[in-house]
Amino acid sequence: MNRREMFGVAAAIAAMGAASVAGAGEHSHHHGGGNAEGPRYAALVAAAARCVAAGEICLNHCVRELGSGDTMLAECARRVNEMLALCGALRSVAAQNGEYVAALARIAGEMCRSCEEECRKHEDMHAQCRDCAESCAECRKECAAVG
Repeated sequence: MNRREMFGVAAAIAAMGAASVAGAGEHSHHHGGGNAEGPRYAALVAAAARCVAAGEICLNHCVRELGSGDTMLAECARRVNEMLALCGALRSVAAQNGEYVAALARIAGEMCRSCEEECRKHEDMHAQCRDCAESCAECRKECAAVG
């Protein structure tokens, strides 16, 4: 490439950059506002989020106990793990005001009941299980209100 071609390429690149900057000023549509319907399931989203947070802490505790050879929390870990999958999905779908929130809330509510029952068996010895059980009870109530 000779000097003249190099200046031509540089000029073309500069022109494209200038056009891009000029076009940015013409950007007129609005990105804010999110879902036009608003947060129809805000309480359910919050309850599911708390359930997921407490469940992750509980599951971590169960796994550490299992790793040390204590198998007493094996069933608790299984139920919490299943609850995490369902409540995570519920939180996401409810935040989007999804079409299947009520159906998913019925299933998640049953899973929360099952998880709560198992965690209650260990709540006197393990604060993580107690916190998970309480968040599951709250989420179950919100699920019942929707589904």
